[in-house]
Amino acid sequence: MSPQDARAEGWKRLYPLLRSLLLQAGTESPIGEGDFWLVDDDWGGHLQKVCVFRIGFVTRRLVSDVQALLDSEFSDWGVMIQLEINDSSESIPPGGLIVYADSVEEAWDAEQLARVFGKKFVSASQAERIATEHANTTLASVPSPLAPRAGSLQDRNMMVP
Repeated sequence: MSPQDARAEGWKRLYPLLRSLLLQAGTESPIGEGDFWLVDDDWGGHLQKVCVFRIGFVTRRLVSDVQALLDSEFSDWGVMIQLEINDSSESIPPGGLIVYADSVEEAWDAEQLARVFGKKFVSASQAERIATEHANTTLASVPSPLAPRAGSLQDRNMMVP
């Protein structure tokens, strides 16, 4: 099998698994009436693209689940999570995240998101301080940023679930 055929086959295998995972977290709509849309066109490369229409859809749990899926058999793939938020008082540029099996890259204006969405958007260092103050509480129950893998999102700004 050629590298191009192998990549195309990987896209075809990953797409329904990723879609199923996303549907567990929200509703899909290609016209922005749901939480997200998993783009169904294969434009090449090793990325799937998810357009997010509701800020609360992007959570630490979602990113962790996407990373686990990628880690299972798609470690050379990434998932681009692009914000396409239209329901805020301020125009939000289409930034987002690229989620890989072992890391997350940010491409959004953290200051603007914190200003517009307030407590729904906090820094990782703030979440770590909160977790330390609540040492008897598991991290999963503490309001915190997306933190799917220990150490993968140090000092980053993330959405709170």
